[in-house]
Amino acid sequence: MHDADAWKQMKALGALAPLVLPAEVVGAAWKRAERAGRLERWGQLSKPAGLKPGACRALFVLTGASKSRGIAIPLIWRNGDRDQDGLPDGLLGLAENIRAALAQRNKAEPSVVPNVPGLWLDTPRPEDDLVALRKYLQCVTGDGENKQELRDGCWPAAVSCDSAFAPLAAALWLLQHGGTPRAEVWATGAWDRDNGIVEVDGIAEKLGRVAEVATALGSKQIVFVPKECEAKASAAANGAAKIEVQALKAAPHDAQRSEGDLVLEALRPLLMAMHCEPGTGAPAEEKFKHFRMLVEMGARHDDYYSREVIPAEAARLRGELKGRGFDWLVMWKDRNNLPLGELLEAIVRPQKGCIPLTDTDDRAVMETKQGMADFVLAQIQRKVQPGDTCAIDLTTGKKLMTVAAEQLPLSGVTIYIDNGGKPIQPPVGRPVPDPLRKSLVVWEK
Repeated sequence: MHDADAWKQMKALGALAPLVLPAEVVGAAWKRAERAGRLERWGQLSKPAGLKPGACRALFVLTGASKSRGIAIPLIWRNGDRDQDGLPDGLLGLAENIRAALAQRNKAEPSVVPNVPGLWLDTPRPEDDLVALRKYLQCVTGDGENKQELRDGCWPAAVSCDSAFAPLAAALWLLQHGGTPRAEVWATGAWDRDNGIVEVDGIAEKLGRVAEVATALGSKQIVFVPKECEAKASAAANGAAKIEVQALKAAPHDAQRSEGDLVLEALRPLLMAMHCEPGTGAPAEEKFKHFRMLVEMGARHDDYYSREVIPAEAARLRGELKGRGFDWLVMWKDRNNLPLGELLEAIVRPQKGCIPLTDTDDRAVMETKQGMADFVLAQIQRKVQPGDTCAIDLTTGKKLMTVAAEQLPLSGVTIYIDNGGKPIQPPVGRPVPDPLRKSLVVWEK
């Protein structure tokens, strides 16, 4: 192809060019831009842009008499909007199936965005770029020895778009839960209600397209494929140092679980890799949203809670203490709720330390107000000196402790963490308090 023709295709496709055009055409366009002094314009087209919330890149394969090759089409879910007119029927049908599947969850999710999202081309000019893409595909799928057709989902062939299920479903779930996708994470995989993420065609061609993007960006790209395609994908990526292949396991069939829960379980590794974890300096609200996502997708969240959420929670709740300092934090020792102890200590920041109150099997002690007060006071007096101030936590422990605490001859306050109602519900296991709903209640002694 002449350099001038390559540059013409580059300009026509705009933001789609680095994801659709062959590498040799992109290279020819570069030469033309360099000679014409248009490198500034080229710089806007030479590399794929980053991803906005709700966005992903779906991989497809052009195949025919000439060599097959992969292309990527950037797509985005837009809240409160209809699907874009002109998208292929296969994509529109898939979008409807994904919306329906993710709406079917056994557990309520209060964080889900209520607006019904529509699927659009993710470019600065989606209507114009959609027309340009269709023209280009009609050109490369024309008659002659170079005839190709777009397999697995676009124009002009009226075929399925099933392999785009994995990236589109993950992008929609992240959008609904406030997540931001990472541009270097890709996926291809179809969905089957009984078998989860299942095998798709064109793995080698799709990996080839990702490799071209990795080369253009100079950064590693991660590609998730169905488990059945893992060996083939690894072989295709062999020698490509900037491509990492990971597998999506099939979700076990369970007639008692909703389709949405099964989709979430199958996509969990992709969602974990695709979502950007907020940095240490990120606003507390972003950290709380990320924590919520970890809980709702059933991922491990203890480490993130201790490392990022507790400091952010404590800074927010500490304001209720109005700048007061305390020598001791007195709290009931609850082995089933260790994170609560971490949070209380981070809020109060006691100067001398914590006093964990232990339980007793003596019913005569634990079933009377005075018995409880004497039992608690005996433990506290081992450490507290005259003049020391205490913050006494009443969040856990025996009910009588609340009454007994009022009788303790200590200077300070009693505190209580109110979890604020509806917790976060993981797919399996106990609900988890929502950091955004918590409040600190303080009483003067």
